[in-house]
Amino acid sequence: MLISPVPLQKPRRMKNPALRNGSGDTRQRPKVVLYSHDTMGIGHMRRNLLIAQSLKHGPHHASVLMVAGAPEACAMTATSGIDCLALPALSKDSNGEYASRHQSMSYRSMLNFRSRTIRAAVEEFAPDVMIVDKVPSGVGGELSETLSTLRESSHTKVVLGLRDVLDDRKTVQSEWREADGDAVVQDFFDAVWVYGDHFVFDTLLESGFDTGVMLKSCFTGYLDQRSRLRFHQQELVPASNGVPIEFDERLIVAVVGGGQDGAALSRAFCQSELPKGTQGVLLTGPCMPEGDRQELRRLAQRNGRVRVIEQLVEADFLIEAADRVIAMGGYNTVCSILSFGKPALIVPRVHPRREQLIRAQRMANHGLIDYLHPDGLSADALTTWMQADVSRLTSLEHTVDLNGLGRINQLFGDLIDPHVRPSSFVSKEKSPHVL
Repeated sequence: MLISPVPLQKPRRMKNPALRNGSGDTRQRPKVVLYSHDTMGIGHMRRNLLIAQSLKHGPHHASVLMVAGAPEACAMTATSGIDCLALPALSKDSNGEYASRHQSMSYRSMLNFRSRTIRAAVEEFAPDVMIVDKVPSGVGGELSETLSTLRESSHTKVVLGLRDVLDDRKTVQSEWREADGDAVVQDFFDAVWVYGDHFVFDTLLESGFDTGVMLKSCFTGYLDQRSRLRFHQQELVPASNGVPIEFDERLIVAVVGGGQDGAALSRAFCQSELPKGTQGVLLTGPCMPEGDRQELRRLAQRNGRVRVIEQLVEADFLIEAADRVIAMGGYNTVCSILSFGKPALIVPRVHPRREQLIRAQRMANHGLIDYLHPDGLSADALTTWMQADVSRLTSLEHTVDLNGLGRINQLFGDLIDPHVRPSSFVSKEKSPHVL
């Protein structure tokens, strides 16, 4: 049964793509909508933005609209040339319960608001392809009306995009059943793209997905984050509060994603002892509470070798410049570490999801990163790692499939051109990146 936040109305017929420019000429760029539901952090938005930029600048020169579940997306897309519709934001507490972040509206009223906004935007934009990030029917079922309308009265192909690790198997299966994921994918989706390498983590098998979902699925490979630097037109040297950061010493970078739960790692980094001839930069992220930021600035000033940056349009400029990276274990951050081949220590989030923990353990088992459970986090533990010899990490000839963006463009072409032979379930060819 498809979960719907409001009673489904009779779908209005989507616009005929042949009439979009008023002349019947269909020789125009294909259109794509990317939806991400983000309520905690910025990971889904950053992943969708990279995919959006790749489709825009790729061989199909797609016209792209991002629909994002939080206003932080607009700041990230401001210099990207990608239009973004930010929905009124939801928040999620430590128990996983949703509520309106800013408005004095009930959760149900907010879902109705967001649902109708999404449907109106998609109907007017009339995309050739819609890519839904992680949650098939959207948070609280807010995509239900849109999916029904697309299936009944439009040409739009609908894709579900999944990161490599969703959560532990028991949690994934419970949430998937609650959202009726098998039926939603079967009834409303044309394909499932897994943004990972099945040799590192087989998302489909380890999550226990139904055969029907697996038959619509393929692994794209991880997304090479180096492409972000080509897409952004900005200074190669970032700045903090208008003061350029001069990398005249070896650089250790600490990043904590959006930062909403990164205070403990940030605090330990600011209190650690950096190796001689090394400077540290901490990127706190846009979602870290101001009280935590103020404490970290005081600790960094006392340390004398650590600079604090609150936010950058593109964090990968820092990771590219780093000699080592200390980070939480979000999808985009780990992809950046692999893409730039940096020695890294991952201290993952373990609540409310185990996604980062599972990813860190699996990557460590493959010798791709070092891993520290947050129970063992301390300034001394970070100091020990920073002063240790980690050259072995860059000398191992491990390969990881990082051709995700190229493969997504190929899969996108398969969808918009019905005469192209569809790609197979799992590509056996890999475009390895040697660490």
